Amino acid sequence: MDENMHIPKQGIVIAIDGPAGTGKSSVTRLLTERLGFIHIDTGALYRAIAYLAHGQNDGNNVLEPKASQLAKTAHLEFKLNPKLVPVNRIFANGSDVTDFIRTPLISMLASQVSSYSQVRAALLGLQRRLGCQGNSILEGRDIGTVIFPDADLKFFLTASSFERARRRFLELKENGGDSPPLSELKKQIQKRDLQDSSRAVAPLKKAQDALTDRLGDVILSTPVLEVLKQYNPDSHITFMVRESVVPLLKGLPFVDDVMIFDPNERHSGLNHGLSGLFNLIHDLRTRVFRISVVLQSQWMIAAALFAAGVKYRVGPLSKPHSFLFFNRGLRQKRSYVEMHEVDYNLQLLRRLGMRIGTRKFIPKVFISDAVKNEAREWLTQKGIKQNSKTLILVHPGMGGSALNWPESHYAELILRLVKENFQVLVTFGPQEDLLMARIQDMLGALKDKVVFYGCKDVGPIEKLGALMSFADLVVVPSTGPLHIATALGVPIVTFFSPIRVQSANRWGPYLADESKASILVPDVYCGQDFKCLGNLCHYYPCMRSLSVNYALEEIHKQLKRK
Repeated sequence: MDENMHIPKQGIVIAIDGPAGTGKSSVTRLLTERLGFIHIDTGALYRAIAYLAHGQNDGNNVLEPKASQLAKTAHLEFKLNPKLVPVNRIFANGSDVTDFIRTPLISMLASQVSSYSQVRAALLGLQRRLGCQGNSILEGRDIGTVIFPDADLKFFLTASSFERARRRFLELKENGGDSPPLSELKKQIQKRDLQDSSRAVAPLKKAQDALTDRLGDVILSTPVLEVLKQYNPDSHITFMVRESVVPLLKGLPFVDDVMIFDPNERHSGLNHGLSGLFNLIHDLRTRVFRISVVLQSQWMIAAALFAAGVKYRVGPLSKPHSFLFFNRGLRQKRSYVEMHEVDYNLQLLRRLGMRIGTRKFIPKVFISDAVKNEAREWLTQKGIKQNSKTLILVHPGMGGSALNWPESHYAELILRLVKENFQVLVTFGPQEDLLMARIQDMLGALKDKVVFYGCKDVGPIEKLGALMSFADLVVVPSTGPLHIATALGVPIVTFFSPIRVQSANRWGPYLADESKASILVPDVYCGQDFKCLGNLCHYYPCMRSLSVNYALEEIHKQLKRK
């Protein structure tokens, strides 16, 4: 299953999520006609499994065993038939079931079936493979959060339960079928919403993506703030970030204030049009900034700073809008990977007369004593004894921005660590339910000797940092938590892709003492600058060449150095 998640995209992927009846299918059909993209209705896959399982019902109303088996064995595919409506038809085991899977009964059963972890795990790879075949649009409920967290564009559609019931009522009437009363349809939709949003595995939720605020980007920005404060001790430094990362920053001695950037609501150009831009301009004007330093240029932020009257606007001259809005810009081509991301950020300060050598200012995060105490108590409750046996924290997940070590390798490493009598804590992000289920399945009976943290029980991001602070070593790929561990000074074993823009040269641990991190990279010749060629590459999948033995050797080396 892990191999499917590493299948490289062969084109643009658009994710459209949302509850039933919000117009996902209509919007997707219009976009596929206009753009010529492949349309993949992932909800139809679950409906097809529900339909097949219902057809095999022996009267005991227990769907899970049948659905789980069918998800593994049924042959599902989409075919176009311009003579029928809809033209995008779904076939199950060779039969067109499109017209049989849209009844209220199958809708409710599909919601039930989609909550089964084995069904979702079986269909996950199929959805990923279908979407990676070319330019595609996928509609569903967890496309942007689980199936394609690396989608190029993500949309989340909503509408009131009454409006969605009205649309469904009209759709059933237009198709010549019998429809329950409008009030009954509304109740069915509300019941399904509750099932979809509260299920333990991959619940319906909006993907919280913001390019300016990825965790790693934020942490790698902190040396800039420290330099500004050191050169200008009387200055008032305000850091504009998304709310979720504020606790990691607010206690840092060189951060005087934090301004919330809300790209999903108040400052959203998509949800609120120009009003989102005007809200940002207003918020900037009320603080009367004299100098701004933008580390990752977005047109909306650059335009807002210009319109707010900020006198000196520093930023990278890399996109057309940056030449218009930055009057203290610096030409940068970060994709050339000539230096680390921290050094690119510090280089911008030259436009303010500051020249900083590399590795002199290291990324930092703040973890409060209260959160540390909470994490300590949680570890104790889980049976992890501090200052007795060595604690290894393994964080196998990532957002998909780079190649990762195979899940099977992570599972084997965890098993080896357990057998060597280490205490093992495995952590996951809030949307990595399926990943945790697959890892636990691969661990078998020994999973009871491992402590798991994350998914539906995940706390704020600073709690993950607090847990890392108690670890003797962290195993983590190229992702935001890597930089938390780096900032905390915890020894690290990490895995990096040989692709140029994903390399450790730009995104690796930024440490004054580089011996505190073991960076494992496949020993292959990779001529790719931006993305993996997949099966077209002779070395694919190269991340598998990083053996578990190799990782284990580096773990022992780091522990000896400690």
